[in-house]
Amino acid sequence: MKYEDKRAELRFKVRRKVLPGYPIETPFKNIDEVKEYLSGSSITCLLCGKTFKSLIEHIKKIHEITLDEYREKYNIPWTYALICEDLSNKLSEMLNKRVEEGYVIPLTDDDHLKNMRKNRRVCPFAKEVISKHSYNWKGRKQTSEHIAKRIKSRINNKKG
Repeated sequence: MKYEDKRAELRFKVRRKVLPGYPIETPFKNIDEVKEYLSGSSITCLLCGKTFKSLIEHIKKIHEITLDEYREKYNIPWTYALICEDLSNKLSEMLNKRVEEGYVIPLTDDDHLKNMRKNRRVCPFAKEVISKHSYNWKGRKQTSEHIAKRIKSRINNKKG
């Protein structure tokens, strides 16, 4: 890559500098480790060791991988945003305020379920994350055990 000036080249190198002890290669083993990782006032990038409020743009621009690749590498369920807990709370408060003011109309439960079905993905900690009851595509209630069995069978079919 050619750089127009030395400052741009230096900036490029500093942004991609990896701190000692990184990248971390071992994925999370359970959902409690993921929750602990995402809690607090900042979140550390497991690829370079730098801390941020949100990893979304950092991972895309600096490491040039997708968020799904990052989640898959470290077993982070797609249901968890790659932002720290403080920022998540702040965004929730802002959204609730906009709903109260009438700028945003919240989805009904039926609309929310339809969106979830459209955007369904496999979650590494499915049994821990799925709620006690969920609905299949025909609208019938299913327990989390049924859903976990179905997800495990899908994962086994992909491997085989």
